[in-house]
Formats: sequence, C-alpha cells, structure tokens
Amino acid sequence: DGPSFGALLWATAITLAALAVAFTLTWKPKWLRPLAVIAAVGRSARCNTRETEGPRTAKVPPSNPARL
Repeated sequence: DGPSFGALLWATAITLAALAVAFTLTWKPKWLRPLAVIAAVGRSARCNTRETEGPRTAKVPPSNPARL
C-alpha cells in the first residue's frame, strides 16, 4: 500500500496504544505496576551511566539581588 499508508497506520497504532495506557491507568492502575518497575530500572541504569560520565550541565551564575 505504500509508505504513506504505513505512516498513517503507525500514527494510528501509537494513538490507540496511548489511549489504552491512559484508560488502563484510570481503571486498573495495579495492572501497569510491572511496566513501572521496568521503566524505573531502565531510568536508574541511565542515571548511573550519566553520573560516571561527569556533569554536563551549564554553570548558572547566582542571581543578583540588586537587580530584583
């Protein structure tokens, strides 16, 4: 059917999946607890690798109280 139909099908599938998650969270939040655990493990693994790589944030100067 072509790439345009594939893109439409992909967007529809993403939308339906998001609605299913939202409705499931509203109706039975305990059903999604295993997914939350998996997401937390993945997030902590990413945070640990960022800590070993060093800070990548910009230094922000302290605010000047005279300007307030």
